[in-house]
Amino acid sequence: LCSVPARRMKTESIHSKDSRLGPGLIILGMHRSGTSALAGVFNLLGTNLGNQFIDLEPEINLKGYWENREANHFDDTLLKFLDSDWYDVLDLPHQWLDKTRKAGFDLELSNLLEANFSGETLWAVKDPRLCRLLPLWLEVSEKKKVGIKCLIVLRHPYEVAQSLKKRDGIEMPHALLLWLRYVLDSEISSRNTPRNVITYENLINDWRAVLEKVEGTLGLGLCFNSDVVNNKIDKFLDHRLRHHVHSSDNGDNPLLTLAISAYEALQHEDEKSLSQIRSEFIIEMKKAQPWLAQFNHVQRQFHEYRLHSEQTAIHLEKIKNSHSWRWTSPVS
Repeated sequence: LCSVPARRMKTESIHSKDSRLGPGLIILGMHRSGTSALAGVFNLLGTNLGNQFIDLEPEINLKGYWENREANHFDDTLLKFLDSDWYDVLDLPHQWLDKTRKAGFDLELSNLLEANFSGETLWAVKDPRLCRLLPLWLEVSEKKKVGIKCLIVLRHPYEVAQSLKKRDGIEMPHALLLWLRYVLDSEISSRNTPRNVITYENLINDWRAVLEKVEGTLGLGLCFNSDVVNNKIDKFLDHRLRHHVHSSDNGDNPLLTLAISAYEALQHEDEKSLSQIRSEFIIEMKKAQPWLAQFNHVQRQFHEYRLHSEQTAIHLEKIKNSHSWRWTSPVS
């Protein structure tokens, strides 16, 4: 696709004297949908993903999340400001964009973009929460005259639901509502933005064909004619890390049937069908309304407990590794 071999961006380019922002790519997709795999590929191709990534969790995502730490923290903080969280399928508050502007989140995001992505290079940001918060990111980018393009990553809803159950203990009905919320929100918010849709399955089966399609549609200037880089990508996209595979049998699960309809319609960019599916989703949400608020409360308590436990474990590990503990700990 280009005559210049792909290379990793040097850190100095991030802190270039040129503070202008080059074109940006926003990677959209539900949690556990392959967005990390795609972001990792872009990293190997030399795309600027920012200054620092969130920590690796080998037991959950062996190859890394490739999420910018500041962007992840910003999106998480914004959701909490809106009394929401990543596992919340309820609508965001009415006129939430106005509330975020009044609270200064637009300025904070503008500064974040400057700090992480300044310079005339392609940059990309990936965080599943962007599916819900994309309108603010697009608004701030437009004010800064930054050309944004979107890349939506889809994974079959059954596979995502199974992965969420294993990682977070989320049951099928909630997982499917969550998948529909993220996917439908990202679709409606990106309709007026240059975008492309890919599937996780196609990415790991033939990433070259996927990127050729993306390049032909979005014109990102991707370079993947370097054998060294291509071999790294081949090793990075490990088929063995796809632990859940869907079947063709949907049973009598209307939510799964609706989600699969959205999965297929979005691959064909069928906006008419997607609008109809969104209307059906609203009906399903009304049915689930009585238990969703209570469920969100329980989920919040669970995640707060897990976070406290993880922080306590880290603190105890530091104590065990300290000099004072080594001198005073009981002799076994």
